[in-house]
Amino acid sequence: MVFEGLHPIYDEKARAQLDLAIYIDIVNDVKFAWKVQRDVAERGWTEEQVREDIEKRLPDFSKYVDPQKACFSVGEGWCMSSGGWILRLEGWEDCRFRVGV
Repeated sequence: MVFEGLHPIYDEKARAQLDLAIYIDIVNDVKFAWKVQRDVAERGWTEEQVREDIEKRLPDFSKYVDPQKACFSVGEGWCMSSGGWILRLEGWEDCRFRVGV
């Protein structure tokens, strides 16, 4: 079973039920670009509206989402390469996944 979202393991009881938890840590510039693309296309927002919305939610992100990183079994990071975005598993250096964006 796969749980995904902003708060998948915020609850301690939910965390206790998982065999493996993977966190995808996307750099802020990439998150911002993805949100702008989505919100402009799907919601009709301007880039400034997206920026304001992100800034408005930063305290909640810092309080509820970001602390979950410490609870995951494996951390993942996105980095840019000449061939596109690469998903790298910390501690699993031999496992890399190429992702098209």
